[in-house]
Amino acid sequence: MIKVGIVGGTGYTGVELLRLLAQHPQVELRVITSRSEAGSAVSAMFPNLRGFVDLAFSDIDPALLRQCDVVFFATPNGTAMTMVRDLLEAGVRVIDLAADFRLKDAAQWEQWYGMPHACPELLAEAVYGLPEMNRSVLRTSSVFWESMPTRSARRTGSTAVTGRNSPRRELQMAARTCAQSISIIKAGAPYRRLSFS
Repeated sequence: MIKVGIVGGTGYTGVELLRLLAQHPQVELRVITSRSEAGSAVSAMFPNLRGFVDLAFSDIDPALLRQCDVVFFATPNGTAMTMVRDLLEAGVRVIDLAADFRLKDAAQWEQWYGMPHACPELLAEAVYGLPEMNRSVLRTSSVFWESMPTRSARRTGSTAVTGRNSPRRELQMAARTCAQSISIIKAGAPYRRLSFS
């Protein structure tokens, strides 16, 4: 089983990701964070997850996140980059659903997002986490970023771009792609040798 943490489990993207990963046969959800809902049972907030998720939301606890194999960040821009270095040092792979690792140049990132990047040395290592495009690089990478519009357009043959998909449908496809990324991580493989097939 792959031990997974989700930072930002109550936002729109986080909830969809949580729903899909809760049913994934190779995933063991270990940590689901929410600042506003810490202490509340996940199934109390999302009744559709009763019987699938027996966890309570928690505050962000780096010690708990370091016990995961993979941590997803379904958070606003600027959140993941403040925690990634610590997780990587613990051997945790990171998938950021925001824009913290989207650009390779720290000056451009600061220009576009209005804040300095907290770990510019990791920008060059970050990989776009779409297996169809970067399968060979994903085998050795530990920081991934996902882009909902690009991912959705790729998966639907541009229907997202032409407007034939609703924003909800695009979000569902984005979360499914993340869940599929988990499917190709082989459980039990050592750090930096997790394989994507």
